[in-house]
Formats: sequence, structure tokens, C-alpha cells
Amino acid sequence: MVKVVSKIETIWSVSRHLLPTTVPASMADTLGLPSSLLDYTEDDVHVFFSSLGLDQYESRLHEHGITGDILQALDSESLKEIGIVSVGQRLAILKAVYALKVRDGIPVEADHYVPPCKLAILTVALY
Repeated sequence: MVKVVSKIETIWSVSRHLLPTTVPASMADTLGLPSSLLDYTEDDVHVFFSSLGLDQYESRLHEHGITGDILQALDSESLKEIGIVSVGQRLAILKAVYALKVRDGIPVEADHYVPPCKLAILTVALY
């Protein structure tokens, strides 16, 4: 029996192996975080930010009640609104969150951040 695989399935399979190295698969064990981003508490999100060298945002994260389920839905503008004004820091956060979403099998919605290299792979494969 031959299984027919769509281009999207192939791209998804390939892109899962091209994850950014900023978020190791063992992050949950290393940092004592829950195994899924969706289960992160406000304190877990702070630990995650600290692992990216961004621990200065602890009070902002708590002030805005940012948990994992909220963090996974934030975009660059939302991060700016909670006080993360540096473009580089916002991109670092978005890349790391993307990696966690892929690791955890969290669907990446159309309006969620996808690293440019992933968009290029999808665009080429679809056309």
C-alpha cells in the first residue's frame, strides 16, 4: 500500500526538523517548566523569559497576567503594548514561542508569527 502525502504534510514534517535551537526539547526538564507551553503559569512565563535573557520584564508579565496560553497568541504589537519595545527582543520571544508551539503540537494560526525561513519553505512548496 502506498501512502499519498500532501505537500503540506511534507513541509510540516521537514519544518519540524528545522526548529530554532533557542528552545531545546529538554527545556521543561532543565528549567523545571511544565511540558506544554499552554500549561505555563505567570511564574513559568517569567522563567521562560529569563532563559532568553529577558528577566527584566517580570513585573510587566505579572501586571498583564501573561500565562502560556496567552503568550502563545501574542504578536509583535501585543508584546510592544506590554512594554517590550526592542524589535530584537520581540523577535527573540516570537521565535522561541514558535519553537515551543511546534514542539508541543500547538496549531500555528494564520496570524501567528512564523519565522521567515518557514514562510519561504511554505511559499515555495505551495506554488
